[in-house]
Amino acid sequence: MDLQAGQRLAGESLCDGRLREEAARMRETYKSSCLDRIEERLGEGYYFACGVQNVTKEAAWEHFPYGSAGADGDLFIADVILDNRARMLREVAGYMEGTVRTEGTVPPDGEILYESFRKAKEQTLATARGAYACAYLERGKGSLTLFNDAVGNRSVYYFREGHRIYFSSLLRGILCERQDWKSNEGWFERFVAMEDLRAAAEPRETPYTGIYRLQPGEVIVFTRDGERRRSYWDPFATRKVLTGKTDEEYRELVTDTLKSCVEDVIRGDKETGILLSGGLDSNAVAAFAAPFLKDRGRKLYSFTSVPQEKERAIVPGQYAVEDERHYVELVKSFQGNLEPEYIVTDKGDLLAENRKLLELLEVPYKAVLNLPWMYESYRRAAQKGCGILLSGQYGNITISYGDFRCLFLTLLRQGKLLTLTREIDAYRRKYRKSRRWIWKDLLTAGQDEDFWAVSRYMYDKNALRQVGEYEVKLSLATGVIPRDPTRDKRMIELVLSLPPEQFTHDGQERRLVRRYLRGYIPEKILTEEFHKGRQGVGSGELLTRQWEQIRKELAMPAGLSADVRISREQMVRAFYLGLAAEYQNIHYN
Repeated sequence: MDLQAGQRLAGESLCDGRLREEAARMRETYKSSCLDRIEERLGEGYYFACGVQNVTKEAAWEHFPYGSAGADGDLFIADVILDNRARMLREVAGYMEGTVRTEGTVPPDGEILYESFRKAKEQTLATARGAYACAYLERGKGSLTLFNDAVGNRSVYYFREGHRIYFSSLLRGILCERQDWKSNEGWFERFVAMEDLRAAAEPRETPYTGIYRLQPGEVIVFTRDGERRRSYWDPFATRKVLTGKTDEEYRELVTDTLKSCVEDVIRGDKETGILLSGGLDSNAVAAFAAPFLKDRGRKLYSFTSVPQEKERAIVPGQYAVEDERHYVELVKSFQGNLEPEYIVTDKGDLLAENRKLLELLEVPYKAVLNLPWMYESYRRAAQKGCGILLSGQYGNITISYGDFRCLFLTLLRQGKLLTLTREIDAYRRKYRKSRRWIWKDLLTAGQDEDFWAVSRYMYDKNALRQVGEYEVKLSLATGVIPRDPTRDKRMIELVLSLPPEQFTHDGQERRLVRRYLRGYIPEKILTEEFHKGRQGVGSGELLTRQWEQIRKELAMPAGLSADVRISREQMVRAFYLGLAAEYQNIHYN
């Protein structure tokens, strides 16, 4: 589903004609979105509308907005899929077990969330799990509340001008209301300055001055007097590191949690797909999704990016273009109900492809080489009749996190020198590194590279916001809803509770998956450490071949003249910076 609205809180006369025009412009921006219907209400000083995607069977029974009658009544709309629907129905919303209406329908997710939030706001925020973004208007109090799920699966942009508030799941739902938007220069400066793949240093920022986005797990209340905002979920506040458990107990904890996270997001009568590579993370998700669907007589449709035949060799001086079909075929044989589809990455004009995607995604991103094949995977999933598209893209930060340097630094700073010596010796035997090389690396490391510092990235609101943001855009463009069990609220809480040696130990990186999912994933995928999980690298080769033309068309950073030889990594960075500069020139007065 999708949501949008414009609301007058107080103190301003707003004629019906003007409000109708604003509502019509907002509605028009969603005409190209893959929605089954738009439900709306235009009232005195407000316009509430919600687009519905019938992914779950209960979604067909949604009747937005929910609320009470009268001029002082409340109104509620939500872009929502509840993962703990049964618990919310029973414990929080207050429905009787097995509630069925006279017309034979059961309460849909939006209604459950409305009844829950109306009765017990704080409990709702603490208990609800899933993908949702919500708006709650209390007309009698003159207040509007916006909130989303803890990990930012769904988006809400908002803009306030005096007593008028606009909000929308798409930026263009707000941009359509005026022409003179100003560039947020700070956003672009930080976009350029940051070396990693994040697009924003502050999770509320957008490229437009005055337009903000809810950060993951945030609630904001607008009133006549101003606004109040807060983050309602902080996994570090209650973080407790588990100790004294056996490996078997840890294994049970990890597998039970991941199994629940996977099974809870597979809902509805539509087919289920997955973005599947040869890596650990997507295979960890497939390990539980495929058997769950098999028990119900259903297939798991997989989508994998592969290079063209000519790209499968070693590119001199650069990298190998990986073809991961053989790993997928292993999974097909292992699970029995996998239905693979392979997507060739080379589509010809990389710049033209990314320019089209930039319009769809509305803001510049840095993961530009992956987005074309991801978009194509969503399209193919829609053609297969998939309502849900699984992935494990956040798994590198959660379930398969772990590297030796981080473990060594943690042990060093804890003063556990005997344990550190054993771990270094195991690493040396496996990777043939000298003690001198290892200690030189450790002594030159920064202060933010041990486990306790690095684990902050497991709940990095900037990273979560960016992934959720482009997933919403791809979902609205195709009608397929993405779900990633590796960034589930429960998974984040679990990995933050585990001691460092659970992630890296005795010469084994990414131990959580490699050790505890043995028997769930083909052994070759678990044991092979290199050259897999690298979908989309064919686009990197394409960038290299097209670099000269791209350099001429885009405004490249200073110093990148035609006679300057640069690495592939420099090309990628210059490419996304050039696209961002082009976006800025086109979209602002």
